[in-house]
Amino acid sequence: MSYRLELTDPDIASALRRVATEQLDDALEALSGAEGEKVHESVHEARKNVKKLRGALRLVRGAFPGYSAENSYLRDAARLVSDLRDKQAMLESYDRVLSAAPDVDGRKVLPLRRALESERDSALDAPEAADRLVAFRTGLETVREAVPDWSLKTDGWPALEEGLKKTYGRGRGAMDEARQETTPATLHEWRKRVKYHWYHARLLREAWPKAMKPHIKAADHLSDLLGDRHDIDVLKPRVSAAEIDETAKVALLAAMAAERERLDAEAFALGRVLYADKPKALARRWGTWWSDAVLRAQA
Repeated sequence: MSYRLELTDPDIASALRRVATEQLDDALEALSGAEGEKVHESVHEARKNVKKLRGALRLVRGAFPGYSAENSYLRDAARLVSDLRDKQAMLESYDRVLSAAPDVDGRKVLPLRRALESERDSALDAPEAADRLVAFRTGLETVREAVPDWSLKTDGWPALEEGLKKTYGRGRGAMDEARQETTPATLHEWRKRVKYHWYHARLLREAWPKAMKPHIKAADHLSDLLGDRHDIDVLKPRVSAAEIDETAKVALLAAMAAERERLDAEAFALGRVLYADKPKALARRWGTWWSDAVLRAQA
């Protein structure tokens, strides 16, 4: 099923257990094929499933007694394999930046790409890599076994309101901090908050699909903009320190700087629209939509 709460779910706790089961099953299936060249893709897909599940947990955090323990457990499990994904992401970022810099001769910066490839392959070939993959999978299986026992203290919109409001409010605050002091750290923090709000909007899509779809699309796009910005920030020191043709290096860094400016301008413009509401106002409106939609579905 799609990543969303269904109006026909018996209650919010049942919806949470269903979403959690789907995400964990998909993650475990992805990891079952984590061999050879497929490891990076498999790990990436499994970690995305974990993030989506943590997003669902954040939505019900005010009603779920096990929120803190389960969220921390999933976070720590995913960190076991984060470096495997990070090395591949660095390489993908390099390719994306180079494609956006037509004035840079790719042959003159090829040593940097080969170094990034070597680091990615070395991370996968490290003796402990296989053990960390096994531990990651075991961690997900442990959570999967616990899901049927998950329960919430409240039901209906009261089970969702606090998580939605808190996450949206933190995203709004992170945007203000990033605007006041635009640094890799503040932008990365904002991106994480945007990502979780995107998950919440997707989960609540059925409240009013015609109104929610553009909001979901905007949050997704904003997350991508900030993600691309983060990738450039991570890649910059590697380019600066690389032993490559100096003229090509200067041109590549200039292209990266121009791309950062473009991404920042677009992200803040979109952010002002996405975070125009105050948290209470957004939660109140979405709550009305959700409650009305549930009533119509039950009629």
